[in-house]
Amino acid sequence: MTDTMLNTMTDTTKTSLWDKLCFGFIPAKYFFAFLFITLAGILFDATPAGWLGGFVVCTVLGLLLEKIGDNLPVVKDYFGGGSFVVIFGAAALMYFGLIPESTTALVNDFIKKMDYIGWVVGALICGSILSMDRKVLIKAGALYFIPIIIGLGVAFALTGIIGQIMGFGWRQAILFVAIPIMGGGTSAGAVPMSEMYGSVLANDAKYYLSLLMPAVALGNALAIVFAGLMNRVGNVLPNSTGNGVLMKNVQIDIKKEATAEPLNYSYLGMGFLITGMFFIIGILMSKIFPTIHYYA
Repeated sequence: MTDTMLNTMTDTTKTSLWDKLCFGFIPAKYFFAFLFITLAGILFDATPAGWLGGFVVCTVLGLLLEKIGDNLPVVKDYFGGGSFVVIFGAAALMYFGLIPESTTALVNDFIKKMDYIGWVVGALICGSILSMDRKVLIKAGALYFIPIIIGLGVAFALTGIIGQIMGFGWRQAILFVAIPIMGGGTSAGAVPMSEMYGSVLANDAKYYLSLLMPAVALGNALAIVFAGLMNRVGNVLPNSTGNGVLMKNVQIDIKKEATAEPLNYSYLGMGFLITGMFFIIGILMSKIFPTIHYYA
């Protein structure tokens, strides 16, 4: 009787652990089936063309690399975990030719021609602003503006000085290194900046994107590494971090906000629509003021 109960408890524990294991938003029992199908599609060139195929490949492989990075002992603690592995893991897959050319072309079209990055940028901007607590945003906005301006000034100055010392030129260092990195990396930095430079300078956007991407990729990697190190410092020295609280004297009941109501997919659709509306407004404004990119 005891052995039977022990076996039952063991089986239940195994089942519960398996059910709890997730790759991003996908339970493991479904994810491995998705991964097998995705790899078969890549191997036999059966991935659907267009937005759907690009989304599937990037999502499934991205979630796999993220899970690996989040569970690697040293990487997860000191190098940013999944984000770090996603960047360099994807680069390694391309470098060693493990991704067929057809899939590479599909992902390139998905990111560039279909402007998936643009959609992500719009969603990030709308979501980050609209999801913040209004009172905290108003109170912290004015105070937060000052260190942002000072930080940008220091970053541009140091980049210009180092660029001048290395013979690259302080203007080039600021334009092609500091601005795209401080502007938000790839999606909100290099891509819109290359389009802005292409519209007012001598060469086209593709030329400037080739100059911006190496600096942005290295900047992203270093930002992830230092974020991981800062997180470790915050864990060791709890007083050095605000744990997500923007202002010391303003407390937000995060648990209450998170559990106020269940997930509503109609809100997800509304989020898509709001993102699209702001995107259209941005493009309309850029037509009125051509020197300002619609991301801005």
